[in-house]
Amino acid sequence: MKLLGHRLRKSVGPFEWCWHVEPNPKGTGHHVHAWQRGSYIPQRTLSALAAGEGMGRVCDVRRWRPSTRATMYGVKLAGVGYGLKLAEARESLELYLGCNGGRLVHASRGFWLDREGQHCGQREAMDAWAKRAEESGRGEWQLVRRSVVGVAG
Repeated sequence: MKLLGHRLRKSVGPFEWCWHVEPNPKGTGHHVHAWQRGSYIPQRTLSALAAGEGMGRVCDVRRWRPSTRATMYGVKLAGVGYGLKLAEARESLELYLGCNGGRLVHASRGFWLDREGQHCGQREAMDAWAKRAEESGRGEWQLVRRSVVGVAG
């Protein structure tokens, strides 16, 4: 992903992104969900560069808005939105974290924004999302340590 990001930036210009790896449901390998902000990346360009990095040529590019369910779907396994889908069992959480080097999500330095759209760190971005969720009645973020198997609300 680091090399792909570098080659994409050389090809299309500057951008920020976050991404995570998920195992394919049928156990046939892995796929990546990524959210990108900045220079437009044509699907053909992404497919060609991804294939050049050994990732395959199947790439899907869609427009997204930060407050839509599409964003929630993509980061579902990172627990943003509606819970850790794969983390219902300890083994699934360990599989997800193993696919991502122990991280819930990978992000370029300038990806995270606060509520005013200003650059911030991941912690500040999580706080902003928690505030938005609280205001909308959708609940609060809770920090969950790796040693915790489940959280009761």
